Amino acid sequence: MDQGFRNLCALAAAAALLSACSGRSHDQAEGVYVLTVGAPLRDDCSHLTSGAELSRGELVVAGNTVRMKHGLYGMLLAGAYRSNEESFYVDGTAGNLNETLNGTDCLLDRIALHVDATTDTPDTFHGFARLRFEGQTDPCICEVWTSYTAVKQ
Repeated sequence: MDQGFRNLCALAAAAALLSACSGRSHDQAEGVYVLTVGAPLRDDCSHLTSGAELSRGELVVAGNTVRMKHGLYGMLLAGAYRSNEESFYVDGTAGNLNETLNGTDCLLDRIALHVDATTDTPDTFHGFARLRFEGQTDPCICEVWTSYTAVKQ
């Protein structure tokens, strides 16, 4: 076999390997999204109103990795796409925040947010979100679960 042909085959194999390592491409467009509350499923906190803005953040996708910058409470949410489907999740936490829950001003030790999402179009997705508030008193320890829709701005 000719040396030039071997080099060409090696180069083609390397290119194929590198493209396989770059991760999948996804339909979801990057950019700023507004998440709007759909139907609250659980609201121990008396915190949600249907149709209200839940969060606003900048979605960034790199291969199968997903991040939402400056989401709810200034969180950096991080997650990934699920295998073989156009759905993803992101999680984040924040701490030492003030929030009114159940009519009580609460100093919260921690807020945890989990978001499941399914792509509808490149500029929209929907899913379920779960917020857990952890404070020092009973009115300040509660959870919120809701469906939501997200639209790119």
